Amino acid sequence: MTIRIAAAPFFLILAGCASTPTIAPWAADTVAEESRYLRPSLQLSEVTITPITDIAEAECVATVALVSLPDSTATSTTTPLIFAHGFLREVARHRDWARHIASWGVPVYLVGLCAGGWERGGVNVFAKLLQKTADKSGAAQVIYGGFSAGGGASRYAASQDKRSVGYIGLDPVSRAIDNISPSYPMYALFAPSSKCNANQVGVNMFRDVADVVLLEIENTTHCHFEAPTNILCLAACGEPTSDADSQLLRDRIASYSVAYLRWRSGLDASSPAMWRAALPGVKLLFPAPAIK
Repeated sequence: MTIRIAAAPFFLILAGCASTPTIAPWAADTVAEESRYLRPSLQLSEVTITPITDIAEAECVATVALVSLPDSTATSTTTPLIFAHGFLREVARHRDWARHIASWGVPVYLVGLCAGGWERGGVNVFAKLLQKTADKSGAAQVIYGGFSAGGGASRYAASQDKRSVGYIGLDPVSRAIDNISPSYPMYALFAPSSKCNANQVGVNMFRDVADVVLLEIENTTHCHFEAPTNILCLAACGEPTSDADSQLLRDRIASYSVAYLRWRSGLDASSPAMWRAALPGVKLLFPAPAIK
């Protein structure tokens, strides 16, 4: 099956922003997972970044970096996250987020599309690169994920891969619908509706999914879902918060991500309450059915 998606519209390059109020931190006792996952684990200093250079599809050579703890670390899982960046972005824009995730035991493969890749096959080529990265990992089970337009590519890759046991989207921007509802719960975190996330068009990717949780992280912009972001995103979408508030919001995104990923990777035996909880400053966009 081939999914065709037009190149991202110009408003992903030029979009406005608005001011936001000062953000109140979560109370220390809001939820048990928050106190653990809001910051990288103490193993952050052990996280390594290893380049991988031999993954290609249709003459498009991927830029891939494995962000992980050493193989000998007992608290690490063998179920990695295969993650795609956004339109005209690069793997470096998710380095800090991936280090946070990896410090909690989930290895992350950051997969980058080749130069001109969006015009030379786009989502379909990107999805195949993600799947080939999963092959390269040698893992029996994998989790797919992506930011912005990469959320659509990873959603497609996940739906075509029987090894997939999870999916996480960070403000995904895609109209792609493959009518395939997986056997596992899917997950996505969104910024409030704006031109930069095409007014949350990515919500439509999940309309036929039986088991899904979609949360909106209030006061964020598209750029908060990159860590670190850069001037190109900031000029287009803005980040109208103080540096301290921006870090708080990124920590919030990371903590929700860790809660879901540790569960789906098998590091946490049971589903933690946090990954589907609308804590202060977080809105439930789509409620999930009862999850065991």
